[in-house]
Amino acid sequence: MSDEREDDTVHDAARLLAAGHALGSLSPEERESYERLLRSSPDARSEASDFAEVAAALKASPPKADPPADLKARLMAQIAVTPQTPRTAPPDDSPAVTEAERKAQRRWYSRPSVVVAAAAAAVVLFAGGTVVGFAVAQHSQSTVQADTLASITSAPDAQRATAGVTGGGTATLVWAPSVGKSAMIVDGVGTAPAGKTYQLWYIRDGHATSAGLMSGGWQVLQGTLQSGDVVGVTVEPAGGSKQPTTKPVVTIAS
Repeated sequence: MSDEREDDTVHDAARLLAAGHALGSLSPEERESYERLLRSSPDARSEASDFAEVAAALKASPPKADPPADLKARLMAQIAVTPQTPRTAPPDDSPAVTEAERKAQRRWYSRPSVVVAAAAAAVVLFAGGTVVGFAVAQHSQSTVQADTLASITSAPDAQRATAGVTGGGTATLVWAPSVGKSAMIVDGVGTAPAGKTYQLWYIRDGHATSAGLMSGGWQVLQGTLQSGDVVGVTVEPAGGSKQPTTKPVVTIAS
């Protein structure tokens, strides 16, 4: 088992280096180390060739218009407020899987962080044909947040409640006791004034506890939502406050 984990770790690192090499984002030290690997490993050379082809195809693609800034928030909000109907899987008539095949499947499909990293390595954003951003070495915090939100909304015990926001728009609180997490999603709500930020609060027994700051269309709350908690959002000075200094623009009971 330990040998398999070591093989997985080495291969994961090689994939990230292959992606970075294809996109020219490696440091001089990383590039030198990876090129030594290429000279000694046919498998590494084959994988590098695959990534290079993907990078070349992306660079040859016509420029695409930037998506609306709130597109992701709108999609996540729609997912959160749409009840998910469980699907019945069709009978599985596929042949029995061998132990070797199971090991291969565990390596490639049971490691979410690796899948995300590999996907990130295949995504390049262009503006007029120029690469404007890329990250291959980290599973970003925003990705962690998105994964958590997805786990909340897809949980069998997921619950949701929506309320209007002062000044316009709506806020939806989604939570799942089995996941132990909750998230606030807003739609049609303006950005906080200059020098201000939105702050989330758990309101429990008349006391408010910070649940983090919110700068985008959705945010996974810090801490754990307890049964009966009310979640509120206030406008606070940049960086947040220890206690609310303004009246909540929205409150939602769980």
